[in-house]
Amino acid sequence: MRVSIIGSGYVGLVTGAGLAEKGHHVTCVDLDPAKVGQIARGVAPFYEPGLEDLLRRNRSRLEATTDLPRAVRESDVSLIAVGTPFANGQIDLGAVRTAARQIGAALRDKPAYHVVVLKSTVVPGTTEQVVLPLLQEASGRTAGAGFGLATNPEFLTEGEAVRDFLCPDRLIFGALDEPSLAALEHLYAAFDGVERVRTNLRTAEMIKYAANCLLATAISFSNEIANLCAALQVSDGHGRSRPATPTGACGIPVARVWLRWELSPERPQGADRAWGARRSGDGATPGGVGSERAATGASGDAAAQALPVARGLAGRCFGAGLPARDERHARVAGDPDRATAARRGGIGQCVRSGGAAGGLPHLLRQRRPRV
Repeated sequence: MRVSIIGSGYVGLVTGAGLAEKGHHVTCVDLDPAKVGQIARGVAPFYEPGLEDLLRRNRSRLEATTDLPRAVRESDVSLIAVGTPFANGQIDLGAVRTAARQIGAALRDKPAYHVVVLKSTVVPGTTEQVVLPLLQEASGRTAGAGFGLATNPEFLTEGEAVRDFLCPDRLIFGALDEPSLAALEHLYAAFDGVERVRTNLRTAEMIKYAANCLLATAISFSNEIANLCAALQVSDGHGRSRPATPTGACGIPVARVWLRWELSPERPQGADRAWGARRSGDGATPGGVGSERAATGASGDAAAQALPVARGLAGRCFGAGLPARDERHARVAGDPDRATAARRGGIGQCVRSGGAAGGLPHLLRQRRPRV
C-alpha cells in the first residue's frame, strides 16, 4: 500500500518508519527542507531509540518530500499527523485545517478513490465538523463517494515510541464508512494478534482523550499516595514508599500502566522521588509522556523540572486543571517551611475543588500516624 504522511514530527515520522518496516511504501511530507533532507539520508531529526535504525533499514520504502500534492496523488491513503498545540484553553487546529485544504486540492487532480486518515489528537467531533467540510470544499467531492475519511489515534510513549507502534496493545479504527474501514484494515494487516476497536469517527477521537485523561488521573493519584506514604513513613520494606503490587497503586489496574515512586537516597528525611510510569511487565527504562520519563529516577533538578510539565498535562486533559503542587519543588530546594505550606494549601485546594485527594490533607499534616 502506498501511504503519504502529512507532518514529519514525532508522530508522523515514527508512524512512517513503522509502516515502512511493515512493508508499505511511505512518503513523509514536511515544510522544512532540512528535515526532509535528513530523513532522506536516514537520519532522524530528533532522538528516539530505534528510529534511526528503522529509517536506514527502510530507505528503499520510505522517502521524504516537501511536495504535498505529488505525495497525495501517488498514494492510496494520506495520514494527517500535524501538531495540535494547546494554548489559551483550546487546541490550535491551524495545521490540521491547512493539511485538509491541501489534500483536498490535490484530490481534484486524482481520479482514483483516496482515503484521508486523521492521526492528530483532536477534540471529539473535529474530523466531522472541521476536516470533512474542508476536504469536500477543496476537492469538489462528497465524502464517502469521492473519498474516504477515518481517524486512527496514536498511543506513543516518548522513549518507547518505536516499540509502541510496532507492538501496540490495541488499534483504534474510526471510520466514516465501510471502504474507509477496509483501508485501515489493509494498512494494519501485518499487525497480527492486536486487538482492533472498530467504531465511528467521534468515538475514536474520544477514546484518545479518555486515555489521556486516565493517565493524568493516575499521575495525580500516584502523587497524592506518594505524599501520604512519605508523611506516614510508609515503605515497602526496601526503602521505597510505594504499594507492593505490580498492577497499580493499591492494587488497582490502571490501563496497563502501573505507577511507582521511590525514596531518594540523596535527600534527607526520606523525601520521595518524583513519580514515574512504566508499562506493566516492562523492565526497560520507564516511559510515559516526556515529563514522566524525565522525572523517573532522575536527579532532584530533573524531577523539579518535570513536575510542572505533569501538572500541565493534567490541566490540559481535564480542562479546568488541577491545583498547583509546589511541595516537591520545596523539598528539592531544601525548604521545609515552604513544603509544609504547599502541602497544606495545595492539597486543601484540591479537596475543596473536588479533586482526587479525598481526606488526605488531615493525614498529611500529621508527621506520625495516630495510634
